[in-house]
Amino acid sequence: MPDIGSFDGVRIRYERTGTTDPKRPPVVCVHGFASSAHINWLRPRIVDRLAEDGRDVVVLDLRGHGGSDKPHDTASYEGEALVRDVVAVLDEVGADRYDLVGYSMGAMTSLRLALGDARVRSVVAGGMGSRVFEDRGPEDSVADALEEPDRAAITRPELRRYRDFVELTGGDRFALAALRRAGGMPSLTREEAGSISVPVLVVVGDADDAVGSPSELADVLPGGRLEVVGGTHLNAINNPAFANAIAAFLRSVDDGTA
Repeated sequence: MPDIGSFDGVRIRYERTGTTDPKRPPVVCVHGFASSAHINWLRPRIVDRLAEDGRDVVVLDLRGHGGSDKPHDTASYEGEALVRDVVAVLDEVGADRYDLVGYSMGAMTSLRLALGDARVRSVVAGGMGSRVFEDRGPEDSVADALEEPDRAAITRPELRRYRDFVELTGGDRFALAALRRAGGMPSLTREEAGSISVPVLVVVGDADDAVGSPSELADVLPGGRLEVVGGTHLNAINNPAFANAIAAFLRSVDDGTA
């Protein structure tokens, strides 16, 4: 995967694959917290599924994740840094229109980007619900769990799952904690969501209890629709139905029925 310097010199790794079609814009896939392009998009073969449809697909590793730089200072994650990482990649590939596909934190980032970038044609907000409306600050229990020297001291099961996932995937827990401390997890208000005019597919697992109400999010979005597939927050993205839902939605955007 090539890399580029983002707005502040942090190196961002990305990959472009599939078929360039002048009639259809690229699909830009944005992964979730403590994940990567490989874990969310390549390994579940979502990129392959979109390429089968003749899509031009761009995936990237946000700062603090995957093959991108992983600074440990909170300042590197402030001021919508994740949104600007995506913009830097878009500027590099030269897209004047694009579709966004995000999962969890990547869905938050994608919705935030749809507020201010006129190039956005549509958004898939995967693994996300009404929790996108929650503002996050430096007092963060996930960051506490990631920074805890003794894993056995983490008593809350949901926090231990975060720690285990980061260690299983080889993530940098101090970079990820810095992101959380900086308030780097994007959010938006209901009023902001109500101003997003492009079509948005909210797609979640039927056993995903980590994201709040997906129907509440879909209802607030003027062009929102909801689809539920089998799975939890951690594994719904591996369900082939998830990839098929994305592909079908993008076809509906192409033909103007979304």
